[in-house]
Amino acid sequence: MALNLLSHTVENEYFISPLLGCKIFRKQLLDINKIKFPNTIYEDDMFTFLSILYSKKIALVTGSYLYYYQHHESLTHHFTEKNITDFFDTFNELYTYIDISSKKYYYNYLSKSLSSMLNCMTNIITDIEILSKYKSMIFKSFYNNININEYYSYSSNITI
Repeated sequence: MALNLLSHTVENEYFISPLLGCKIFRKQLLDINKIKFPNTIYEDDMFTFLSILYSKKIALVTGSYLYYYQHHESLTHHFTEKNITDFFDTFNELYTYIDISSKKYYYNYLSKSLSSMLNCMTNIITDIEILSKYKSMIFKSFYNNININEYYSYSSNITI
C-alpha cells in the first residue's frame, strides 16, 4: 500500500511524499539493503522508493507535523539541464534495483515524478525558448532512457 501511496497508483486522500524530512528509517533496513543516496538532485526519490520497497512494515501518520522554510536560492526555485539529466540518471539507477513485481510501482512513480518535474519547470521558467529547449531535452531523454513499450504497459501516458 505504501508504494501505491508514493506512486499515486491508487486514488486516495493520503499520499506519501518522497521528501525525507518527514520520515524515520531503521538503520538496519538501510544497511541490509545497501540503500544509499545517489549523487543526483533527486536523491530523495530513489532513497524513499527503495526504503519503502524493502520495508516489511510502514506506519503512516496523517496530518502535517513538518514545516520548512524555502528560500529563493533553493533547488526547488531553479531549473537547469542538470535537473533533467539527474532525473533520468536517478530513475535509470533505480530501475536496476527493481524486479517484475515492482515495475508497476516504478513506472507509476516515474510518471508521477516526471509530471511533477514538468510542473515545476513550467512554473519556474518564463522564457518560451528555454522552456521549449528543456521540453525537447526531456522528450529525447525519455525516449533514450526509458523502455517505451514496458512503460506504456505499466503506466498511463504523459504529455511533454
